[in-house]
Amino acid sequence: YKYDIKYQNEEKINLKLNMDDRIDYWDVKGHTMVYAGINNTINTINLNNGQLLQKIKFKKNTIGISISPNKDMVAILEYVKNLKGERDTNSYYMLGSTGKLKIYSLKSGELIHTVSRLAFGYKLSWSSDSKKVFFVSLRNEIGFNDSNLSHLKRGYGRAYLKDDQYARSLYSYDLNLGRTATLINGDGIVGVTSKNILFFIKENKLYSMDLENNKVSILENDMQSSYGYSISPSGNNIVMLIHHKRMMSYSSFLTIVSLDKPNNKLIIDEDYNGAVIWTK
Repeated sequence: YKYDIKYQNEEKINLKLNMDDRIDYWDVKGHTMVYAGINNTINTINLNNGQLLQKIKFKKNTIGISISPNKDMVAILEYVKNLKGERDTNSYYMLGSTGKLKIYSLKSGELIHTVSRLAFGYKLSWSSDSKKVFFVSLRNEIGFNDSNLSHLKRGYGRAYLKDDQYARSLYSYDLNLGRTATLINGDGIVGVTSKNILFFIKENKLYSMDLENNKVSILENDMQSSYGYSISPSGNNIVMLIHHKRMMSYSSFLTIVSLDKPNNKLIIDEDYNGAVIWTK
C-alpha cells in the first residue's frame, strides 16, 4: 500500500510479483523498487508499470537493501551468520544476523564494492549525495570470531548484555576512497535526510547527527515501546511501530510522529506487522 500523509488516504499497489516471491527486505526510491525475490535474487522493478528492470543473483539470503538517492546503485547485505557472543562457560548472547555489505549498479547489475567489515542485518542508509553508505557493526571486530562457541547450548538476548564487550557503532563506507570509518557509537540507523542529517538509536534514545559538522542532538529519551523506525527525507516526520499493550500481540500501531510536535501522532493502521519505506 501507498499512504499519502497530506491527504491521509491509502492506495493499493499491484506489484505483479510471482506468487513465490518474498518481499521481507525491500526499498523504494521514487518509482523504483528493489526487493529480495525467490532463489536468492534481487529484483528491480518500475512501480508505474511493474516492468522488471534488473535481476541480481546471490549465493545466500539477503538481510538488508537500500537504494542510493540518485537511484544508480543499491546496497545489499548478503547473509553470513547469526552471531554469538560468549556470556559464560555454559551460555552465549544472541547478537543478531550479520552480513557482507555489497554495492551494485542498478543499471548493469555489476558488483561495484564489497566492504570487508561485517554489518548487522539492520537498516542501511546512504548520504544524500550517494557517496557514502552507513551501517552498524561491532565496535571490536574480534567479536565476529565465534567459531569456538558452538559447544554453548543456552542463548540470551542482547538485553542481557552488561558491558561493552559486544558494543556496536555506526560506520560509513566511502565509495570514492574505498574506505570504512567509525562514525559514532550507536545501536541502529533510522535514516539520513535530504539535508544529510543522520538519525540513529542508542540505548533506546533517538539522536540526530549533522554529517556536515558532526553535531549530535538528542531528540527523544524513551523509544523502548516502539521499533521499525524510518525517517522521512525531509526530516520532519518519523514513522514507527508502537507495541500494543495486549498480551501475545504480534502486530503494532503503525504511527507517524511529527518531530516538531512529538505529541502529534497519526495512526495509519491499528494492527500492522511489517516494514515501512518513504518514497519521497
